[in-house]
Amino acid sequence: MSATGSGVVQVAFKATLTSFDGTPIAERYQRVLLNVVSIRLNPIPGATDTTPGWVEIPAPAASGVINPAEFITTSLNFGGIGTVLTLPSSILQLDLMPLQNIPFFFNAGTVPAQPYGQLEVVLDSLAPGNLVPLCHSGPGEGCISYLANLTPQSVLSVPFSTTGYGVAPGAVQPLLINVAVTVGAPPSSPATGAVAITPVISAQGNLLPSATPAPLGVATGTVANATANTLVSAELSGTDQVIAATHLSNGAFILNLPALTEQQGGTSYDFYVSGGDTTYAVSKGQTVSIQGSATSPPPPVNLDFAVQSSPVGTLTGTIADACTGAPIEGATLKLLVPDTSKGGATSCDLTGGSPPLPANCVVVATASTDDAGHYPLPNTPFTNVPLFPPPGVSHYDLEISAPGYNTSVVPIAPGSLFCPDSRFSNSCSFYLEHGFITGTTQLSGPNNAGNRLDALVMAEDAGTNNIENLVLSTIPGGAASGSFTLSVPIASPSSNAIPVSNFDVFASVQDLYLGAPEKVSGHLIGAMAGVGAPATNCSTITIPALPPMDCVGLGSVFGTVSNANPGTTSIRLSKDGVQIMQTEPNSIGAAPGNIYNFCAPADTYLLTRYENGAPRSASAVTLLPPPPNQSSCPSICQSAEGACLICQPTVGPSLP
Repeated sequence: MSATGSGVVQVAFKATLTSFDGTPIAERYQRVLLNVVSIRLNPIPGATDTTPGWVEIPAPAASGVINPAEFITTSLNFGGIGTVLTLPSSILQLDLMPLQNIPFFFNAGTVPAQPYGQLEVVLDSLAPGNLVPLCHSGPGEGCISYLANLTPQSVLSVPFSTTGYGVAPGAVQPLLINVAVTVGAPPSSPATGAVAITPVISAQGNLLPSATPAPLGVATGTVANATANTLVSAELSGTDQVIAATHLSNGAFILNLPALTEQQGGTSYDFYVSGGDTTYAVSKGQTVSIQGSATSPPPPVNLDFAVQSSPVGTLTGTIADACTGAPIEGATLKLLVPDTSKGGATSCDLTGGSPPLPANCVVVATASTDDAGHYPLPNTPFTNVPLFPPPGVSHYDLEISAPGYNTSVVPIAPGSLFCPDSRFSNSCSFYLEHGFITGTTQLSGPNNAGNRLDALVMAEDAGTNNIENLVLSTIPGGAASGSFTLSVPIASPSSNAIPVSNFDVFASVQDLYLGAPEKVSGHLIGAMAGVGAPATNCSTITIPALPPMDCVGLGSVFGTVSNANPGTTSIRLSKDGVQIMQTEPNSIGAAPGNIYNFCAPADTYLLTRYENGAPRSASAVTLLPPPPNQSSCPSICQSAEGACLICQPTVGPSLP
């Protein structure tokens, strides 16, 4: 800490993308990923690596390698959404496509309070980025991940304006970094398997010209009866994903938040007050928006909270499998508090209908279980929970979930942090219920690929893309089928758990390209809709064999959407009534243009446009089968004749 104190800098990224030939970027590439290690600040304009005084804000530890999670939605991702990084130095992989519409907070860091003159973005030196081109004409393969090469014209260290970037003592200061990237041509062959990119950064901090539209939304307010440890947090509405948090200054707070414009409907946030020996306070579903033009900005969201004194304690327990009694590692626990000013519910008890939770509930703390099924870990929000809920709230509720299990929502007795239905006294310890789906994956004939084929089998709630669990099914070399057993929620759980009565099941083969695994498969997707669900705890249903998953090669499709809104428009790709993929949130409309795109095996699918989660229009599309390539064979999969199948492009329909 410097002699003048310190302040907090909240770093956010935004993107501007252009292609090498002026074609809309979404017609060329499905993903443009930048691998960010840290950002650095120096008080001296023009500072170099040898200049003293650099301060660093690193990528957050234990973050998914593809972030932000809410921008990434794929059912064909082996290992889930990103891999949790546990190394001391993390790399945050930003998908710049959706960041053209809405900024994303990278991390916050405490730095000396002083003026800064130079900004630097540090990328991974070995792999500064990755790109996934759509299929294209020529010998190269599309829809696979290529490394990015920085061109000499790249600019990753820039001075601030002549007045600099000032950080005041005790202040929470936003720093918005725009990354303008010119993306080169897709590779023409595996030997030239890299894409040239030219990122040029610019910074918008606390000294924006008045004529520039505000890049971030603003929430302000006060907290009555606060303490020195009081924290105000903003999370995306309906989730536990905290986007920004701040302490108070003289009882007041200000939060700068990524948001869409007023014309696009803004972005909905939940707010909560926590910390110190006081009760929680919550506000549900506040719409934050930014200025869409150089005219008058939208007013900030203003929130005035009040907290009351309360002793605090630790919310603790163990979570175990109801069939085996074994501990469940990595179960997620969320502490729920209703906003009694938004609807009549005074608790978050299950409603018995749809939605299963009252609409006015806010997540105020989260925890996860260790390898013994125990929670919380030390120094997490569950170790400092007020014993009493806010005025007007009858009791807390605890939501407990894990992949393959029914989600439970249980009440907590006020004043004790004990659950009346706990399997152990003086704690909140529970069994999670589940059943099993067994089945078979198959090919039309023996597997002659020369190696085993691993198929990722997924079960999702019927008619949705809400994946409940996944498991690998292996088809050995020379065999034509493999089996799987998948743990899933049951249809008739206990009264404090959410039932699931029907599943869609689909499977995708993991293919290799030049020896490396790829997310998108060149094998047909085996899909089966509406298979039912196990009736009771530990019961099993067996489903028919999934349709054959033969090698057909990769395809890609792009098309247009009429009058798309980044905040409301999404496109889903389905096969045989099963939703397979959907576009990333905020990736269609405005800056990227009204273009959707997908990479998938060559096959016939249904494209459906959704607005605010409701279907609006649909059209069938056939991804063309790729022509065989009899030359070298580094391709995603081989035909029955042993020829490579080169990725084939398709121009898709326009969706009104």
